[in-house]
Amino acid sequence: MIKTVPISLWHLKSLASLNLSGNEISDICGILSPSQEAFHSLRCLNLSDNKFLCVPDLIRYCHNLSSLSLAGNRINFIPNFIKSCSRTLRILDVQRCNLKNLPSILKHFSLNEF
Repeated sequence: MIKTVPISLWHLKSLASLNLSGNEISDICGILSPSQEAFHSLRCLNLSDNKFLCVPDLIRYCHNLSSLSLAGNRINFIPNFIKSCSRTLRILDVQRCNLKNLPSILKHFSLNEF
């Protein structure tokens, strides 16, 4: 299990899918710059079963993201910046999170799955 994401990972210019599930990661934003090209090519991101307390801020820079799994984290709300993915996001998995209800922000999406 890893607790931090290796910085070198974000230098992969054609990174389309990233599975970081089943680790002990609680933050991946502090070391990253939104200008890194990995954000722009990323289409599938699996952060399930980690130790996130909130949706990572980097999601706002993933404009081509079609699948996002946050399942099994202690996330209790979906922030407004998730709207930045509304054009491309088709799968949002928030199972086993601490959400009390689905936020109204999701009305901007045409999701296939929750």
